[in-house]
Amino acid sequence: MDSLSHHASDGNSPEKRCSKCGNTFPATPEFFHRDKSAKDGLVYRCKGCLNKPSKDIPEGYKQCLVCEAIFLATMEFFPCDKNRKDGLFPHCKVCKKAYDKAHYSRPEVHKRKVSLSNVHYHHPDKHEGIRAYQKAYRSRPDAQERYHTWQRLPEVYERKKVHNRNRDARKKAIPGNHTPEQVREQYERQKGKCYYCQQKIKWGKHHVDHTFPLSRDGARNDIDSLVITCPPCNLKKHDKYPWEFYEGGKLL
Repeated sequence: MDSLSHHASDGNSPEKRCSKCGNTFPATPEFFHRDKSAKDGLVYRCKGCLNKPSKDIPEGYKQCLVCEAIFLATMEFFPCDKNRKDGLFPHCKVCKKAYDKAHYSRPEVHKRKVSLSNVHYHHPDKHEGIRAYQKAYRSRPDAQERYHTWQRLPEVYERKKVHNRNRDARKKAIPGNHTPEQVREQYERQKGKCYYCQQKIKWGKHHVDHTFPLSRDGARNDIDSLVITCPPCNLKKHDKYPWEFYEGGKLL
């Protein structure tokens, strides 16, 4: 027979203490947000602390939830987290490093990590099978040629370039992102012509230019701020605003 918690022995729900304010509340979604990764299914701070208006944070800055210090909202101060709206982890790098060090130094966590590593990487049958496959693949005369041919495909090349542009924008705290499909649609809208010189460009030989450079004020990384250009025009424009690039003839 399951035993009830001492908090629930009188018919009330179990209680949970907020790690921020120290107050105790019923352990229900009415007072705590849900968190599937937590042992009790609830976050460690009450809704009042999480929803409490923070300090006046300037635009482009972010506050660490642990030390409450305010830093520039870039990956220089916060770890990357693609699952979040701003692409940054809520804890600063110093607090995250301290938590990870304390967490993984626990004996039970370290033991579980080592056991999983041994099963995945050092299982004899799996390890030998992987080695045999890799050896057979690399011994094929066309293996390297096929790999480099795949890397040179326009779709693969564009996907890598889009990833790099989005990453650079996140590092500089510039809003907006775009996808390879949006770049292809922009190419079709421009009818395969350079935005500045109107010369035809073959797909895969094109460049993508931010009309407002990422290194200057007013930059955005969404598709509305991008144009397809030929390599000479993009290299000539460099980090100029459109009205500074007289050769382009696009004085926006």
